[in-house]
Amino acid sequence: MGPGKVHFEDWQAMSEVTFEWADSYDSKQWVRLEAITAPHITLDYSESTCKKYDKIPRADFLINVTYRRWVDENRKEVEAKSEGLLIMTHHYVKIDGVWKLSGTTAHGRLGDLKLDKVFRGFA
Repeated sequence: MGPGKVHFEDWQAMSEVTFEWADSYDSKQWVRLEAITAPHITLDYSESTCKKYDKIPRADFLINVTYRRWVDENRKEVEAKSEGLLIMTHHYVKIDGVWKLSGTTAHGRLGDLKLDKVFRGFA
């Protein structure tokens, strides 16, 4: 098998991770999202904001997954938020034989992207 090629079973598993990402994200089922993410997530927004956030711990990513930074753990008051429409390229890693989402690369520039405020401390 050549470079960039994957076996059908791996492609199918990564497709299932992608579906779980979209469905759990849209339905705000964070436990499901946690189940398919790697221990550390990389968010690459360099094309749209010139920022890349490497190795965000899964717990911190899940807290900010709505692209909001909360004032405290009670999640009653939003300190900062970011909104936009982007096309995402997903990155995967195989951990103990199971494919996990390990990051995303955003493409596009539509929206109010204030990621430096939401992911403060991870640049």
